[in-house]
Amino acid sequence: MQFEIQRRITGVRLDAYLAERFQGYSRTFFRDLIRRGKVLVNRLPTRASHKVGPGEQITLFLPRGATRDPFALDLDVIYEDRSIIVLNKPPGVVVHPARGHMHDSLLNALYHRYREEMEADEAFQVLTIHRLDIDTSGAIIYSTDAAVQYRIQQEFETRGVQKTYLAVVHGSPGWEETTVKAALGTDLEDRKKVSVDGWDSRPAHTDFQVLARGDFVTLVRAFLHTGRSHQIRVHLSHIGHPVAADEMYGGRQELGTGEHLIKRQALHSEKIQFFHPGLGKRMEVRAGLPEDMRRLLERKTGAGVLEQLHLDNGYRLM
Repeated sequence: MQFEIQRRITGVRLDAYLAERFQGYSRTFFRDLIRRGKVLVNRLPTRASHKVGPGEQITLFLPRGATRDPFALDLDVIYEDRSIIVLNKPPGVVVHPARGHMHDSLLNALYHRYREEMEADEAFQVLTIHRLDIDTSGAIIYSTDAAVQYRIQQEFETRGVQKTYLAVVHGSPGWEETTVKAALGTDLEDRKKVSVDGWDSRPAHTDFQVLARGDFVTLVRAFLHTGRSHQIRVHLSHIGHPVAADEMYGGRQELGTGEHLIKRQALHSEKIQFFHPGLGKRMEVRAGLPEDMRRLLERKTGAGVLEQLHLDNGYRLM
C-alpha cells in the first residue's frame, strides 16, 4: 500500500501517525513493522521516531499471512456497488488479518463473499479503507477498486469524512451537549493505552450529545472532529462517564448491584458521511444498533426510546 502525506500533517512520529490512520493496529505493531523494514518513506527504510512531513511517500507492507483464505460469516451489508461495500461490523471480529486472527477477519469474510470473482480473476482485490477496534461495532467501508480506495483514504486523511458514534456510558451526565478538547497521547505507564496529555500528545476534539437516559446508564452520540486512537473512550472517561464495559478506561461489565451490562465496550460506529468517487456524490451510511447494545438499552431505558431514535441500517445520497 502506498500513499502520500497530506499538507496538514507535519512533525508527527511515523509510528504514531500510522497507528492513528490505521486504527485496529497498535503503535507497537507499527514500531515492529518499521524495525523490520516493512515501512518505507520515499522508498527508504526509516525509524519509528521519524517525523513525517507533507509530500512524503509512505509505502506500507502489511503482513498478508493467509488473507485470501475465505471465512464464512453472515455479513450485514448496508450498501454495495461495483467499487465499495459498506458493512455493519459485528463486535468481536477484527477487520484485517492480524496476530491470532489470520483467517477469521472481516476481510476474510469478504473473500468468501467474492470468491467467484476471485476465482475468475486473480487480480480481483478487496481493499481495506479504514478500521475499527475488534470490540467496536458499526459502519465500515471496503473497496474493490484501488483508485476508489485511494480517494476515500485521502478524504479520511484530510478530515473530509464525517463520523458519529453511539456509546452507552456509566452514570447520568449533567449536560445535554458538551465539547471535550483534550490532547491525547501514549500513556506514560502503559503503552497499550492512550491518556490525556500522554507522551507525544496531539490535539483531540469530540462533541457529545445525550440521546436517552436510563437507570445508571446513558446513551450518547459522539461527533469526531479529530481521529486519535481511542479518542471517544478516553474523552468520556476523562469527563467521568466511561463507556460501559470498557475496562481499559474505567468502564465496568457489571453495576455495583451485580447486574450484568454487556460483555464488550458499548461503542458503535453509527454514521459515516463521505464522497463516493464512483458516483460523484456524497453518501451517508447508517449502521443499525447491534443486538447486545439494543438489549442493554431496552432493559435500561425502554424499547419505545429506541424506536423514536430510528437506529437502523440505511444510506442516502446527498
